Amino acid sequence: MRKAFLAAALLLRWSSAFYPCHIIYRDVTSTIRLSTAASDEGTGDLEKENETSSRRSNGKKPSKRNRNVLSPANNTDSEASADLVNADMLRRITQLEELVARQAVRIKKLEKECIDLTLAAESFAKVIELLRQAGLQTDTGDAIKLMGKNSSKEEVYEVVVESSDVADIFGSAPANVIEAADAAGASILAGLLGGKQRMIVDVRDADLANDVNTLVQFLELAVLPVAAGLEGLKSKRNRLKLVFPTVGQLLHYRKTMALAAPEVVALSTLGLDPVEDRDNLIVIIAPSPDDIEGLEAMNNLLEGKNSPPIPKPVVVINHHMIPISGPAAKYEVAYHLRLLSVQYVSGDLPQEFLPSLNTTASAQGNTSDDDLLEAAVKHALGRATHSGMTRAMVVRAYPRPWHIFVDTSPDTDADFEVAATFDTEPAMDEINKAIIECLEGSEQEDELVAKQMQEALEAGQLDRVNEMLARMGIDITDDDDDEDEDDEWRIFRTDSV
Repeated sequence: MRKAFLAAALLLRWSSAFYPCHIIYRDVTSTIRLSTAASDEGTGDLEKENETSSRRSNGKKPSKRNRNVLSPANNTDSEASADLVNADMLRRITQLEELVARQAVRIKKLEKECIDLTLAAESFAKVIELLRQAGLQTDTGDAIKLMGKNSSKEEVYEVVVESSDVADIFGSAPANVIEAADAAGASILAGLLGGKQRMIVDVRDADLANDVNTLVQFLELAVLPVAAGLEGLKSKRNRLKLVFPTVGQLLHYRKTMALAAPEVVALSTLGLDPVEDRDNLIVIIAPSPDDIEGLEAMNNLLEGKNSPPIPKPVVVINHHMIPISGPAAKYEVAYHLRLLSVQYVSGDLPQEFLPSLNTTASAQGNTSDDDLLEAAVKHALGRATHSGMTRAMVVRAYPRPWHIFVDTSPDTDADFEVAATFDTEPAMDEINKAIIECLEGSEQEDELVAKQMQEALEAGQLDRVNEMLARMGIDITDDDDDEDEDDEWRIFRTDSV
């Protein structure tokens, strides 16, 4: 029996060497039958049986049982591939669910916006209907249709409508310091975008010079556009540095400031290290004109005497009533605001209403200078047609040119009009000439309008307007006009005195 097993083992090793691909599919029963035949018939019959079983195994397909023997490995691979497919499908389904959820949220937002727009359109339609019922003209065309009382058909008056936004072309005069700060901030940002490295903001206003809280508000609004632009940058060099003349002003600013972002707005003084590598913009508040040490420190910093020149953009803010001196006076003017008080006497005055000093001295030797001045003023006020006081502004907001604004209605609400435009800073003589021409032009325009209205009234062209006003219950009498004229003259006389 032992010999038979040894022979079978040798035969298996020999057959595996020459037939490696077929030994896998051999039937287990053939081995058992091989060992039994070897024990009964001997070694010769064993070889024949082995050859017969080998031929049978070569021509025989593997049975289901043999295939099931190798199935665990195949099943493991198939299960792994199935798990991968399921995981991929689950991931895709999750992505689709997220996409559907986002689209659903957007659809809800769009539905809400559509509802809001529908309500706004309905409200606007109601307003238009009310205006139409009130008889106001809502057409945007050039032809304006008016229906007269006695006319049988509509009379169409062609009116050429020419309008332009003066504020977009010339800018506008600021009504207060806050509006000036907004304009200064926009000008600084425009200058930086235009590549300006040295700029000055010159605002000569008494409130800024005397009120520290107003100065803090002005500074914050002036640097707000630049600070807002630097806040979102993912960089270490994204700071704006405010340099104060004294430590007291710095502490007061820190106490009342609203921009509490140290990574965006940093604070320093002229005595400390005012410039760092991290700073992108240096904003220096000019010292007081009587602060000699502060002015010297600022000029040394700007000229680079005690330190290397500043490689970053620099903006100097002068909030004092006196013009700044030193290197900053040559910087590009980003924003300039100067308030002027104008006293005027206009009208047709005779050439001899003010006699020469020599003639007056010879004719009235015993009269004092005060009496002469009083007599000249009374004579001028008696012969003049208009006199009073108004305001003017010299404004420059980069990139716009220099403008002179004049308040042509000093007795009513402020109505600043552009008197003149200059490419460079105007001299005082040019400013005076522009103001005089603007005031004379406004008076001539008022006189021309009054003359045209009087001619229209005399010709009966405004009878239709009177009838419309009468139907509306508005009574116009000449007594009211006379009283208004008396009040106006009384105001002029009071202002002149």
